[in-house]
Amino acid sequence: KRELNAISANIARVNLEGHAAALISALGRGFLARIEVKRQYRQRLMKRLSNFFTNAVVFKCFLIWKFFRLEMIEFRAKIKKANATLFNRGLLNGFRALAGYMHHRRAKYDKFDRALDLADKSLVARNETFHLYIAYMFKDGPWWTPDAELEKLVKEKCGSFL
Repeated sequence: KRELNAISANIARVNLEGHAAALISALGRGFLARIEVKRQYRQRLMKRLSNFFTNAVVFKCFLIWKFFRLEMIEFRAKIKKANATLFNRGLLNGFRALAGYMHHRRAKYDKFDRALDLADKSLVARNETFHLYIAYMFKDGPWWTPDAELEKLVKEKCGSFL
């Protein structure tokens, strides 16, 4: 009984494989048939179109339109490329102008910073001179008597700034 079942299962498997193969080949034939039908349909359309263009003037106009259509497509592609180049050039010039402006601005502020540093240095020299003068007046003698020692001390401490 087991052997009969095994034989039956084997027969069923072979039949199923054969059926699947038949389905796949039928699908393939159907796909190829659809392609052939589409090709024949396109041939009929082209034949109808050629019958419509039996008039030579219409046919010549069609050929001229087709030629200029291709030329127009090429021209549009060139125009798009030229526009892209011009836009990128404008963008590049914009970035260059921005960089030039930033360089000019940095140079301007550098000059301003140098002027402030110079002013600070002159204030330091003035303040040191004033402190030396006050220290001398309160420590060494009366402020109403002129003294050469003060001038010597000031020249010694701040000679390059005065």
